[in-house]
Amino acid sequence: MKAGFQWIISPEKAFPELFQQQRTLTVQAVKDLADYYAPQIEAWMKQNAPWEDRTTLARTSLFAETEQLVDLVVITFGHGEAVFYSKYLEFYHQGRFAIVNPALDHFVPLIRASLQELMR
Repeated sequence: MKAGFQWIISPEKAFPELFQQQRTLTVQAVKDLADYYAPQIEAWMKQNAPWEDRTTLARTSLFAETEQLVDLVVITFGHGEAVFYSKYLEFYHQGRFAIVNPALDHFVPLIRASLQELMR
């Protein structure tokens, strides 16, 4: 006979208050982590944008911000709406002037590692 433990009811049903408290704490911790990374992403994009500024509008419009949608935390970043030519910077000229995908490539591994450490 195997020794072990089996839930007859799920933990969230057995301990609803404890489960909700843990869920709230986890979402807040993820939000705090996103709030930590968002300004770093924005600064990194502004510092590493590969184009030569003419008006500085494209560089200054770069942004990164966090948003919490119930239990979902999102970091949104990119070009501001004032820069109508941002799609040209990102998608034309073989990506030579792109900054959003390079920012993803740079920060996703860092954020993933931070989330894994947080969930230990």
